[in-house]
Amino acid sequence: MRAGQTPNCDPWELARWTVPTLHANETVVLTAPSRIVGVLPNGHLFDVRATAKADTGEFSSTNRVILLGSRVDSDGDGIANPFDNCSAVPNPDQRDTDGDGYGNRCDADLDDSQFVNFADMAIFKAAMGTSNANADLDGNGIVNAADQAIFTSLFGKAPGPSGLRN
Repeated sequence: MRAGQTPNCDPWELARWTVPTLHANETVVLTAPSRIVGVLPNGHLFDVRATAKADTGEFSSTNRVILLGSRVDSDGDGIANPFDNCSAVPNPDQRDTDGDGYGNRCDADLDDSQFVNFADMAIFKAAMGTSNANADLDGNGIVNAADQAIFTSLFGKAPGPSGLRN
C-alpha cells in the first residue's frame, strides 16, 4: 500500500506497507488506534501507522484502511461485534479505562484475574464514592449504587464478552 490509499481488507487479512530494507536488530512497529475512525455500511475505517526504526533513522507511513466485516451488532450500540469491547451490553463510547480490551460496562474484574470475585469486591468497595475510573462501570464520573448494581450482575463471571479478545 502507498500512503493516502484506502485499501479494502477483509477481517484477519494482512495490510502491507513497503518499508526500507531492514538490517539485523532493526524492527518494524505497527500500531492501530484505540478508536475506529469511522463506521461505514460495509465495515470500519481505521488509520493505521507503520513505523520502521533503525540506527540510521526512522521511516513511517499512515494509511487509511477499510476493514470489511460483520455488521452484526448484538447489543445495538453501533459497534459491530468483532470491534465491540463489550458486545453483550450497549457501550457506544467503548470506554475501557484499564486498557484490557473489555469495556468498563462489562468488566468488573478490577484485579485483572479474568474472573470477578471477592478480591474485586474489596477493590470496588474501597472505590465507592470516589471517581475511580476502573470501578466507575457506567462512566458517569463517580462510583455509586448504579455501578454497584452492574458489579453485582457481573459477580462470579469472566469479563466480556469482547470482540477484541478471544
